[in-house]
Order: sequence, then C-alpha cells, then structure tokens
Amino acid sequence: MVLEAVRAGVAEASRVLRDCLGSAHGPAEGVRRCFQAAAGEISESGYALGCPVASIVLDMLEEESALAEGWHASFEEWRVMYRDALVAAGFRPLRAVTLAWIITSSLRGL
Repeated sequence: MVLEAVRAGVAEASRVLRDCLGSAHGPAEGVRRCFQAAAGEISESGYALGCPVASIVLDMLEEESALAEGWHASFEEWRVMYRDALVAAGFRPLRAVTLAWIITSSLRGL
C-alpha cells in the first residue's frame, strides 16, 4: 500500500515536471515553474505535503527495499528530465548533468 502511494506521488511529480519543462521557453523558466508548482502544493497543503518519496525513504532502514529502489529511480528520472532540457538548450552534457543534480537536490532535498 505504501509503495503504491509513493508510486502515485512520483508519477504526479514527474507529470508536473514534464509539463513545466515542456511548456517553458528554456530550462530556466521550466525550473522556475517546477519550483513554483512545488511551493504552491506545499503551501496549499499547510506544509503537510512535500517530496513524494524522501520522507518515507529517509525513515527506512533497508537500503535494498522496493521503496528505496523506487526512490533512486524517481530521482534519476527527474535528473534526466532536467539534464535533457538543459542539453536541448545548448548546455554541454557534463555541465547539464551537474546542474541537473543541483536542481534536483535543491527542490527535492537529496
């Protein structure tokens, strides 16, 4: 049950990220939209909602659990989305990877 809830949260966060990056005029605007969407959701929930995976996984003891694997996969998916948007905008691939890590860490708290 917890795994399905996390998967649903990840799917929704991924959809919002794709929409924000896809509708933006460049990666800076896309990142700004992603952060604004996340801030709005957190504020509207009375600060009860946040990253759909971090709070659960951080409390887990088992590194090899299905939840931990899902956590790693979700963050990788988000980093790839940011990286691809940056590369498409003309950033060198290595720079895009670094920036994608920074963006994901800033938003999701790695």
